Amino acid sequence: MRLILAAVIAAMAFFSVRALILLRVGMDNLVLDTQLLAAAFYFGIVFSILMVFGFLQLTQARTEGELQAAQARAEELANTDRLTGAWNRRRFEHEAEREISRATRHKQPLSLIAFDIDNFKPINDRCGHQAGDAVLTQLCTLVGDRIRSTDALIRWGGDEFVIMTPMTSATDAHALAQILRAEISAHEFESAGRVSLSMGVAEQLPSESLDEWLARADRGVYAAKAQGRDQVVVESTEPMELLFT
Repeated sequence: MRLILAAVIAAMAFFSVRALILLRVGMDNLVLDTQLLAAAFYFGIVFSILMVFGFLQLTQARTEGELQAAQARAEELANTDRLTGAWNRRRFEHEAEREISRATRHKQPLSLIAFDIDNFKPINDRCGHQAGDAVLTQLCTLVGDRIRSTDALIRWGGDEFVIMTPMTSATDAHALAQILRAEISAHEFESAGRVSLSMGVAEQLPSESLDEWLARADRGVYAAKAQGRDQVVVESTEPMELLFT
């Protein structure tokens, strides 16, 4: 294709210059000077080379741009929950380690809010899985509209979620969790009505692993359920074995 294009451009250049020479020499004298023809021929070659080079540069730039865009889309899909648009566990585990290192280095607080939907299984059983999926999607939209751009919402699995809040103490994370809990419990979900959340808050401790940190936040969720659901519990500073599976 590129060779054909080069040939067409060269021919067009040659005959264009030839026509100009004919006009200059005059139609009454069709005997062309050999040097002028040679000049026209070489001009056509040079012109075609420049045109093809420019075309190839534009094509390469476009191809590289499309490739970069495709790679960005593929990476986004690999790191995002398809249903809700929240981060998936893979992306969270990668980013959380970086946030832990940053918080430790700068001596800044870093907190997790873990939560799940109370009695979510009966919603699927009563209203169907499509209604359950709609609840999850709407829930993530509501939470995403409330949290900061520096916070991250993660779908851990099923109806279990985590919010990572950099530069946020347990006290401030607890206040945010209470706002989210109240807004969600007051929202009327399509086909499912109202739902509530059980939430656990844990501030990251020095030398605490990601699994231990998650376990403490999850322990808060279990404590909230034990206290009657629709609660927020700030977990203690004692690491424990991971509960998320």
